[in-house]
Amino acid sequence: KDIRIQEKQNDYMPFAFKSGDIEIVKYVERKGYKINKDNVGQCMINALKAKNNAMKMLKYIVEEKGFSPASISDKAKTRLLRKAAMKENLIFLTYLERHGLPITAIKIPNKLVFLACGGNDLSLLKYLMQKGFSLNIRNTKRQNPLHVALLDNKNSEISKYLMSLDIANELLQQKDEQGVTPESIINSRR
Repeated sequence: KDIRIQEKQNDYMPFAFKSGDIEIVKYVERKGYKINKDNVGQCMINALKAKNNAMKMLKYIVEEKGFSPASISDKAKTRLLRKAAMKENLIFLTYLERHGLPITAIKIPNKLVFLACGGNDLSLLKYLMQKGFSLNIRNTKRQNPLHVALLDNKNSEISKYLMSLDIANELLQQKDEQGVTPESIINSRR
């Protein structure tokens, strides 16, 4: 399916990055397809989708080909930052920041906080807080980050960390759209 989509667009380059194989990328380049301002955002996103060599693929675009992550569209920036945040460590986020794309450039920053809480990624949550992201936020179900941490990861590192913060009492008492508080979730598990 991906091949047919790329054939229609007549641009194999983004698809090549998804392979995680730099030799495939170079082969596609030799065939006349290039990284350009129109496809560089998708190339970067697909580089992070690669199961292997994601950093090598990203570095090829940024360092060898000279494309800045800051030069891609706002929509692509948000997708790229979200994809980088979903990786298992902060290497990708910090790399993007060093190359001109700060985490604060994401269009909907709250999603990253909920991603960290739902995925039990304490290092990501601490990183986001260090960058000024708030915990006093709600998702579409009116849940706060503690709701999400408790519901997605029973007895998680994130839940324990959130409850150790000064904002804990406020988070514990906030009701979601169903009237459920994080405190009631904890009490129901005892």
